Formats: sequence, C-alpha cells, structure tokens
Amino acid sequence: MENAKVDYKQIIEQKKAANAELIIRTLANGTSPLLRTSDKWVSAFRNNSPVTSTNYRGVNDLLLESKAAEQGKSNTSWFTFNQAKELGAQIKKGEKGQEVLFYHRGRSDEEIKDLLAKLDELGEPHPSQEEIAQLQKTYIKSFTVFGHNQVDFSKADMEVVDALTTGLKPSIDIEESKLLQENFDRALQDDLDFQHHKDDFLPEHIQLLKEQIAKFIVVRASNAEFDSKKEDKYYHKKQAGYLEEYAQNGKFSKDDVLLALKEGRKLAQRVLPTMMNNTLEELQVNQAQKAFNFIKDNMKEKGKGYYSPEIWKELFAIEKETLKVVSSGYSADVNSKRLDRFLESLNEVESKKQQTPTQSAADKIRAMPKPTQEERQKARAFLDAAKAKQEQASADNKNVAESVNVDKSVKSEEARPPRVKINYKKF
Repeated sequence: MENAKVDYKQIIEQKKAANAELIIRTLANGTSPLLRTSDKWVSAFRNNSPVTSTNYRGVNDLLLESKAAEQGKSNTSWFTFNQAKELGAQIKKGEKGQEVLFYHRGRSDEEIKDLLAKLDELGEPHPSQEEIAQLQKTYIKSFTVFGHNQVDFSKADMEVVDALTTGLKPSIDIEESKLLQENFDRALQDDLDFQHHKDDFLPEHIQLLKEQIAKFIVVRASNAEFDSKKEDKYYHKKQAGYLEEYAQNGKFSKDDVLLALKEGRKLAQRVLPTMMNNTLEELQVNQAQKAFNFIKDNMKEKGKGYYSPEIWKELFAIEKETLKVVSSGYSADVNSKRLDRFLESLNEVESKKQQTPTQSAADKIRAMPKPTQEERQKARAFLDAAKAKQEQASADNKNVAESVNVDKSVKSEEARPPRVKINYKKF
C-alpha cells in the first residue's frame, strides 16, 4: 500500500485556525496583548529564541504573547523540545506548546538579477548556484515551542540558561523608531485610502483588529510608542474595549480573525518599509552627513595644517558623491570602499606625523635617556680607576727615565719608554 501524500496546505490551514481560536479566546477574556496600550508592548521583553539568538516577529510574536497571557505567565524566551534537551533541561509534564510558522517566499528571477547587480556594484562575490536555488525556493516550516516557565531547568547549567533568557533588543534603532512613530497614522491612512480605491474596505470590527495587529507588529519591531498622547490613549482604550466586547459577544469568527491577521501582517510589512521610504532620503542623507561631520571634526582636532589641502579636497569629493548617491535612493554602501581607502590613508598620515623627525647630533644627545643613580656610580668608579691607572703609568715612566743613562742624541725606538694606552671609548 502506497503512503498517502501529505496535504501540507490542509495542515497549515488547521494551524492557522488554531491560531485564530487563540486570538479570539484572549480577546474575549481580556488577556490579549492587542487590548494593551503600546507602552505595555514596549516595556515587555521581545519574545525570542535564545538558542538561535533571534527575535520572533510579526504574527508569531503576537501568538506567543497571547499564549503567555492566556497562561498567566511572563514567558519571553521560547525553546523547542530538542533545544531544551540540548541544555540538559526538559519540558514540564502536562505543558502544551505553541506552534509558530515560518514562511519563506522564494525570490523571483528579476529579484535575483537585481541582487547580483548590487553585489557587482559593491565588488562582492556572487552566491553559488545552490545558494541561489535556496533563495528561489518557497517553503513553510512549523515548530512547537515552550516558554521558559514551561521548562524544568533543574538539571541544566543555570549560568548558560541565565545568559540565554535575558531578552533581545528590538531590530530597529531609536532614530528609525522616532520616524515610525511620527508617520504611523499617515501611513495607516494611506493604506485605508488604498483599500478604498480597491473597493475592498473591511468591516469595522475587522478593520480595527487589523489595525491593532499591524500596530502591535510595528511597535514590537521598532520599540516605538504610538499611544503616547492623551487623545491617542483614549482612542486606543475605546478601540480596545470595542474589540473585547465584540469578542465576548461571540461575533468574531475564525474567518474574521484569519482575515484580520492576514491583512494586519500585510499592513505591518507595508508600513515598516513605507515609513522608511517616506523619509528614506532624509534619513540616509542625515545619517551620511552626520558620519562625514564626525570625520571632519576629528580631523580638525588634529590642528590646522595637520592634513594637507589635497586630503581635505578628497574628503569633500567623497562626501559630495555619497550624499548624491543616498539622495537618489541608493545605499551609502555603494561608496563605502572609497571611504574606507580614504580613512586608511588618514591613518597613514597620522602615523607619519607621529614618527620622530630627523635630529641633529645635539638633539639626539638631549633625547638620550638620563642614567640612573646606580649607573652614575658605576661610571664614576670606572673613571676613577682609569685615572689612577694613568697616574701610575706616568710615575713609572719617570722612574725609568731617571734610572737609565740614555744618549739623547740617539732616538731609537728601543730607548723609548713604553707608553700606556687608555681606551677612552669606554667612557
């Protein structure tokens, strides 16, 4: 009997339905993270996989946060069965995990072509055919994970466990977070207008849930707070109360939530890059300008005339070219190699300035280290001994001249007294 073909599509749909049920339950009992204000989302640690040092993102992050809320636990670090086992730990008896889904969309031929062109611009090698094939492959993986409160670490190395369960930082820095916060409402409205144009406006309860899901994903990715104003907080509480009441009355169906999850994820994926695209030119130009200002400030600290006019001209040329590149929508990485070479040349200039210049003999003597007291005493003893030896030799020569009758008219070498040679080089 042949093995029946596994219907992965059906399995995925079943898992998604279970996820929808989790969202509905937590909305109905008031524990859903979607009912919190965004400052509560920010204050919590990101859900992460400590063994792989990665944050969970998007809907997976929402599901794990909902699972922990439903269990009344503060799980932030999650482990698969095998990951816990590798640490010498084990899943507690009776604990149920949460499934997370990872979707990888295969890259199109056009996207691969653009990637290779970009690598050529940067002077980087191309990936192998096997790596390209992997990039073009679309696949979905699912894993069951357990929160750290569901794992028994009694037999594990606690130093390792403590190091692993400290939480991870958001994936977007503070400057980008500010931009997201300032432009979130505008981008959201743009999306609603887009939906209007498509004649695909969602019912109010689905639209609100979609917005909350998108906001959750963006807040968790950026660490921004979108409810910082009083009127925003009031609006959020009103919106959250509406969603909770709707769920309590049993009006949310699985299809509603699945649609809201799908649309919310799409909106978040669109909002994050859209937020950046709306201000990308300004952001990149500002970042590039800050980088060059930092370089110029450091060069000025060396003093006037430290760097030649040619070096300053080269810096200004690189700055002008880089700003032109980033203002055109390209990454500053395109110009990074030229900047790297320039910074290396700055280091060479600096090292030359630090070298000791050509010195005269007097300068070299002045630059010589002073002798220690012990060395002075040894040198004095040596000089005293040499002087005594010289005086003794002079006395000996005098005695020889007086005791021997020498014919002064004959200056033979044999008649000359021996000379004592002193090696002055020693001192």
